[in-house]
Amino acid sequence: MRWRKPKVFDANNKYVEPIIELKALQYGIKSVARFAAIGTLDNDKIGCKLYKSESGLNQMINLMRNINGIQYESGFFGFYKNQMVCMVPTFLCENPISTVGLGDTIIANIFLKQLQYRKSIKATL
Repeated sequence: MRWRKPKVFDANNKYVEPIIELKALQYGIKSVARFAAIGTLDNDKIGCKLYKSESGLNQMINLMRNINGIQYESGFFGFYKNQMVCMVPTFLCENPISTVGLGDTIIANIFLKQLQYRKSIKATL
């Protein structure tokens, strides 16, 4: 299947770029795994090794096949019942230092990246 840039709109009829959504999800997943591993979002601090969840990867692959999704980097996007689906596997660490606030951390980081990517796209238009 040849990939072509899909036109996707959200509930407010605003254009949504699937690649932006995937990149934001990937950034959020990696940042929250790093936070769990070392207790901070500081990019300069070295933590434990992170690895992709085998279970999450298998579930992602199965869903991608079922909806004829398109792989992009470590995730995929596709469409199911007129809804865009984006999925990336979770990153894990052996011995998490902190799990408090991970939900807030991932949502904030995904939202931040979405804003940054959308702002950079608008600047190029």
